[in-house]
Amino acid sequence: MPIKRVVAVGCSWTYGAELPEQQRLQKSYPGLVADHYGLELENCGYPGASLESMRWLLHWHLQNHNQQDTLWLVGLTESTRKSWYNAIESDADYDFNFNQPERPWNQHVHNVWLKTDNSTINPTWYELNKLWTANSFDTRWAEHNHWETVRLFSTLPNVVQFNCLINPYKNANVITNDGSFREMLEPEHLFPGKHPNQTGHEIISKYLISYIDRVSILT
Repeated sequence: MPIKRVVAVGCSWTYGAELPEQQRLQKSYPGLVADHYGLELENCGYPGASLESMRWLLHWHLQNHNQQDTLWLVGLTESTRKSWYNAIESDADYDFNFNQPERPWNQHVHNVWLKTDNSTINPTWYELNKLWTANSFDTRWAEHNHWETVRLFSTLPNVVQFNCLINPYKNANVITNDGSFREMLEPEHLFPGKHPNQTGHEIISKYLISYIDRVSILT
């Protein structure tokens, strides 16, 4: 079955944070890759996403879409991130909208969001993050988190996995191995918020296109 679409998974780097919103999908690296091959695009990157929430996203897609016509671009975020499933549909006392109808695969609270005080988020999430960090976080957990995610996405028929952010783990299924685009890009390729600018996204897209052509994924 010919590949018809690109599904991109990742965090703010995949989402295209800091790009002008009206150009974000087109100018982010998933959009550039999709446009190069004339494919449809579904950019499922989201700011703050973790490897855990990326696995949830994969589960949702496997239940709802055909995978044989899909090229997956998996931009692995930092393995030290953590997410919790948010089972509360609404919280009248707090305005932060976790469960967005247009993103049914992103029903999580990401601990990146909990690094700064936000009065619209229920403070119990901050307490949960503190308890988890004190009692459960370990570098061995982070390494396993990366390994588990890469292994799961490797079961897909057409997938390209790469480290957007730093993950110092050697893995033959990650085309950047223990390197990352965060380390490859120069300061002039980044916005002030440390996300790729248009040139940065172009560099990433050319790297991915070169790999896709070299291993003949689309033929």
